[in-house]
Amino acid sequence: MAEGEWARTTVTVWRGSAEMQVRDLVGGTLEEQLQAAESWLGELADARPGGLLDDLEARLFCSWAPREGQHAMTLPSGLIRALARVNGTYWMDVYAPDD
Repeated sequence: MAEGEWARTTVTVWRGSAEMQVRDLVGGTLEEQLQAAESWLGELADARPGGLLDDLEARLFCSWAPREGQHAMTLPSGLIRALARVNGTYWMDVYAPDD
């Protein structure tokens, strides 16, 4: 396991049963990756004519190892709203830091 905090975030969007887009957000902190995901999902939702998003579905998947000790992960309200607009779900895979 790598030392210190690391994160990898992937956003996958489907239209119906067909995979439409995948965005792999690597580098930076988890917070930076979640901010990038919020921005991209917001742009995707805004680009839909008339806000019709019933045919879209998204999954935000994060793998994360916090730095040593306790470290909270927070989903900002803007990200929660962006996920809701594209019928999104959030999955997290947490790895404990090395002892």
